[in-house]
Amino acid sequence: MPRSCPSPCASCRRRSRRPTSARSSRSAAVSRPASTSSAASATSGSRRRPSVSEPKATTTASTAGSSRRSRSRPRRRASSTSRRPFERELLDLGLEALAELSATQTESVLLNQDLHASNVLSSAREPWLAIDPKPLVGERAFGLAPIVRDYELGHGEAQAIGRLDRLCEDLGIDRERARRWALGQTLAWAFDGVRVLPHVETSRWLARAG
Repeated sequence: MPRSCPSPCASCRRRSRRPTSARSSRSAAVSRPASTSSAASATSGSRRRPSVSEPKATTTASTAGSSRRSRSRPRRRASSTSRRPFERELLDLGLEALAELSATQTESVLLNQDLHASNVLSSAREPWLAIDPKPLVGERAFGLAPIVRDYELGHGEAQAIGRLDRLCEDLGIDRERARRWALGQTLAWAFDGVRVLPHVETSRWLARAG
């Protein structure tokens, strides 16, 4: 998957801290988002154009390079074993999406590639605050995948595609590009770990939602 900033800038360090109120008071309201709209609020507030004063490693970690690493991982795994957790056609769709999208990006903004439900908290500082960011630079459509595939927000075809549709509508993001980015990224998670099946199922739903 995309590699996070190896030398976090001051902005990234500030974003990675939990709200002060959460550390100092038990009465502070700190919880995970209850809905996709909450995550969308955190998403819209966490993206900006990278500053020229930030470390070069952050601003040049483009999603094009990151997606090549995502492509190589499933390809190597698929070629080294006779058993695959899903059909080859699905793998081909994911690889094709990552290759084509990497080459056709038209914007560069600072993204958080780890914006799932457990990393969005309510706080006194902001209504919804994104924590523990994994920063990289690329197009906004790339950054929706963690929320779209997050089965903690509801695991089912209607829920996953509903998150995709809601995020794209609320944030003004091209649905087809977001769908294909989510397909490729979700598929990269479907090779190991204890939750392979949900990622495979989500990838299939995304593949037929075009």
